[in-house]
Amino acid sequence: MPGPRRDPLVVIGSVDVESWSHPSLRNRAQRLNTIKIRFTVDTDFLKAFETATVRVFDTMASIPLIPGSILSAESGACLHEINAIVPILGRYVGSVVIGADREFAMAFTETVLGYRPETIDDDVVDAVKELGNMIVGQVEGNLNGVKLRMSLPTVIIGKGAEIGFGSVVEPYQQTFRGECGSLSLLFGLIDTQAASNMTSPDSTGQVHGAAKLMESV
Repeated sequence: MPGPRRDPLVVIGSVDVESWSHPSLRNRAQRLNTIKIRFTVDTDFLKAFETATVRVFDTMASIPLIPGSILSAESGACLHEINAIVPILGRYVGSVVIGADREFAMAFTETVLGYRPETIDDDVVDAVKELGNMIVGQVEGNLNGVKLRMSLPTVIIGKGAEIGFGSVVEPYQQTFRGECGSLSLLFGLIDTQAASNMTSPDSTGQVHGAAKLMESV
């Protein structure tokens, strides 16, 4: 007579759970059948985006910004009406979404092009794309030897649009306030170097490296 059925252990992320030496964690994994790993990014790297964003608007558009806190995002929902998705390659892989409300996007376009569009047209889309390029390019200049490669940004028009970063990415979000409106950064990135160096859980069950351990039934 066959024994009881055991569902396979599902691992999301490049982690070999069976190699973990901490017995209680491994036993919990066997009991729950599922371990999920979400990779996070060092907050110093995210702060580099804050510095770059403030600097770009100050130097390029003379628009002072007040940054808010960097917070874990509950979802990948866009907070603003116009959003530039900038794909990132290199050590950090994923996307950064630069979102702006209508008034902010119009004001920035007017500063760059010298006239104010009446609606969100191709000129506004191009201006927001260029904004994404400038911010990411500024970030690379602030990092010691870390290279960021960008792909061509894509613009989504519509507040509340959902960006699917995948189950292994821990998204973060930051908002900025200015006289002409608000701006946001939505991060969906993995530090591949830290992820590859991630260790097995220690005696307390903690996973070291840029990762967060979650269990679900």
